[in-house]
Amino acid sequence: MNTDIAQLIIQELKKYGQNSILKEKEKIEKNPEWFVKYIPELSNCVGFCQNNPYHIYDVFSHTIYALESCIPNDNIVKLAVLFHDIGKPHCYSEDENGIGHFYRHAMVGANMTDEIMEKLGFEKDIREKTVQLIHYHDAVFKPNGKNIRKWLQKIGEEQFERLLYVRRADIMGHNPACHEKDCAGLDKTEELFHKILMEKSEKTKIKLAISGKDLIAVGYASGKELGKTLKMLETQVVAGQIENNKDALLKMAAVYQSTSHYTDKQPADKHCTN
Repeated sequence: MNTDIAQLIIQELKKYGQNSILKEKEKIEKNPEWFVKYIPELSNCVGFCQNNPYHIYDVFSHTIYALESCIPNDNIVKLAVLFHDIGKPHCYSEDENGIGHFYRHAMVGANMTDEIMEKLGFEKDIREKTVQLIHYHDAVFKPNGKNIRKWLQKIGEEQFERLLYVRRADIMGHNPACHEKDCAGLDKTEELFHKILMEKSEKTKIKLAISGKDLIAVGYASGKELGKTLKMLETQVVAGQIENNKDALLKMAAVYQSTSHYTDKQPADKHCTN
């Protein structure tokens, strides 16, 4: 970040959320209006009635309730929640029943946030990721693997996980009567997301060019030491420290075995004196 104001906003956001790193006794009294001082565009949200059964709070109060419900201590998530509804006052309309709607507010808010964060001096990477989350914060996820994989292709795993956090915080700022129903769908999406990540992890595991039988053939005994050596070799291959071919792996295993025997089995020198 290039300006003191951007840093001040990040520090202020640390006071909000369930995973705040600050201890309770160290927290300064929260002052929601503090944000309006440095982000005057938020002033339009203060007291702006939403006239919608999903919302019993004005736009600004909803934002504060959402911030208080943030789970991760992630600056990008918190910035996205802070700005996520900044476009609402510019997109308000009412239907024939007097119900308020905010069509396209996510896109309008994303564009506004991009300009505001650039003006305040936020780093480009933080700004772009925050704006992306705001653009998609109102998206509806279908709780099936195909839909989630499309999202992962579109914005990546890290941003999708952040988007789920933003959605949950947003929901928790809604009418409490809607929490259970809205969170149920999000819970299913999160569950499938983590399942997909686990499946991906299983598929990308390294298959070593040697097995336990190969190590036993060169002098290893079956047991804990054998498993430990195979894990070490896998780690080295993943890190690119050694090629995944039989000769190279057996050579490293032999070195590791001799070192392990020296370290673990050499008797202590009982005649050593101070």
